[in-house]
Amino acid sequence: MYRAYYLSGFAYKEMGDTAKAVSSFNTVIDLQNDYDAFIQLGNIYAVKNNPLAEQYYNNALKVQPASTEALYNRGLYFQNKGEVGKAVADYNSILKIDPNYSDAYFNLGYINSVLSANYKEAVKFYSEAIRINDQYAEAFLIVGCVMRNLAIKLQPKKISHRLLVFHRLIKQRRIS
Repeated sequence: MYRAYYLSGFAYKEMGDTAKAVSSFNTVIDLQNDYDAFIQLGNIYAVKNNPLAEQYYNNALKVQPASTEALYNRGLYFQNKGEVGKAVADYNSILKIDPNYSDAYFNLGYINSVLSANYKEAVKFYSEAIRINDQYAEAFLIVGCVMRNLAIKLQPKKISHRLLVFHRLIKQRRIS
């Protein structure tokens, strides 16, 4: 029975009726502590920048403590709120569970490049995301922008060497 409420909640969410979606997902939770319903409610409230998002993601993690999905969603919620320390902690927790989670590396790169202007660290994180997923177009694009910012701050000789090393890494990835 709870599954019918979940499906109607998902349908309402897709139609843009978040009030009815929230009601349906809450009914699911009243009937059973459902991980998916907690995630959906967390996502709805995260879009609204509502602090209830954190609570729903926490509840999802109580049901599935090693959920990279819940950690990622909560980390992204923190990141968007400017709570960088909490976001970094969630992304690092993800990487302990799944060291090949490229989106966690990408977001750590984003935090270091955009929010902290720590370009050297950002390049490391973006490069790791690319190593894991050599089709990660966004990471390739952003790392190029970050390298440009590094070029402004570093001596041209040093940045040329870094670009060469990075280019070699990309080439090796394509060949192997």
